[in-house]
Amino acid sequence: MHRQSPALYRKTYNKPCIGCAASVGLKARLANTSAPSRSLLPSQDVNIKDKEGRELNQVDQFKYLGVTFSEEGGSETAVRARVKAAWQKGRELGPVIADKKIPTKLKTKLYTTVVRPVILYGAECWTTGVKEENILEKTEMRMLRRRKGVTLKDKMKSEDIRKDLVVGSIKSNARESRLRWFGHVHRWEQESNLRQVMAWRSPESDQEADPEGDGAI
Repeated sequence: MHRQSPALYRKTYNKPCIGCAASVGLKARLANTSAPSRSLLPSQDVNIKDKEGRELNQVDQFKYLGVTFSEEGGSETAVRARVKAAWQKGRELGPVIADKKIPTKLKTKLYTTVVRPVILYGAECWTTGVKEENILEKTEMRMLRRRKGVTLKDKMKSEDIRKDLVVGSIKSNARESRLRWFGHVHRWEQESNLRQVMAWRSPESDQEADPEGDGAI
């Protein structure tokens, strides 16, 4: 990910990666560096090379600080990756969940403090739609039914299970995370790199919004 301003991004895009990295104080090693197979600018192909002309390895998806990014965009890949990690964490708590001597309240507390944070890790930068929210909702309800000790055959409504276990909607938690991060970013100085990146639009998107170039929308 480019950590400088959009203007610098456009200026250095597709230039030799090692020289570009050096210009901002970074060092790039070709063997340990990959690039997404799709460009941020729709009209340009990804063709990043080092000084010897060797191209970077191109990948369909990659993980950065625990968040999975894919060439398709959106957050479905990231959400599914977090769901998988949450199930792994849930299996570690399996003996506790299966123990009937442990109160349901304690099991729910373990879910909200241990498992749910694993699901929502990185949710601040997700772009969730109906599909991603449904994945989160279905995953959480499966976990809550296990803690409640009921199955779909019991025909117990999701709202009733949440009410009994005193667990709010995971979709609301994800939205709160994004809003909290949005407020954090907007408290930064207007000249900060992060604010500039958020306000940046590619030339192609500007042209689509104003095809005549007269400023009229």
